[in-house]
Amino acid sequence: LDAMSTKRGQSWGHADDFQRGAVLTALWPLATNAVDGVALAALGCFAISQEDSALFAPFVEGMVQIASHGSTVPRRVAAMTAFSGTQFTVVSNALPQWLRDPAEDVRLQAVLLLPNYPGDFSENALRKLADDPSPKLRAGVADAIGNGKLISLLPVLKTLLLDPIGRTNPVPPLTTAELQGGGRVWGSNNSDVHTAAGYA
Repeated sequence: LDAMSTKRGQSWGHADDFQRGAVLTALWPLATNAVDGVALAALGCFAISQEDSALFAPFVEGMVQIASHGSTVPRRVAAMTAFSGTQFTVVSNALPQWLRDPAEDVRLQAVLLLPNYPGDFSENALRKLADDPSPKLRAGVADAIGNGKLISLLPVLKTLLLDPIGRTNPVPPLTTAELQGGGRVWGSNNSDVHTAAGYA
């Protein structure tokens, strides 16, 4: 169903047989399926652009509930990932809770959502989390600064560039074949703070 309805800006691999809103409505019950794989597959279909946020609006409250109280961390992260590129008030209200979550991957996804909500709260949160004990989170802060083009946080980025993780023991470079195949040494699942800051 997901592949048979067009996502704006994502026409590759998507046909235009069914309207997107009808597909999301049909998939929504699967987002809370007892089987993790089914739920994760359904949640992955809800990523949507800001321009199409009206289609997503009926599911926002439910997605925030899954992101906050889902039965597994991967479900929670998948629900949060769907909010990338959107700006819903209910999400900005949930961010403080997500940033304090005991699960590292939940905190990381919250960090990556901060550039969607520019302002003092987001900038202060990124400054504070730049000192987090988790290198994965510090790399995520660098990604968030780069993705948000947050000029005021360049001093934070400079500090992260000097982070010993990745600087003293760099990730081995990718071969040309790996790069052409889409390989990368940076991104939200990376713990190399120095390299993430360099890319940012």
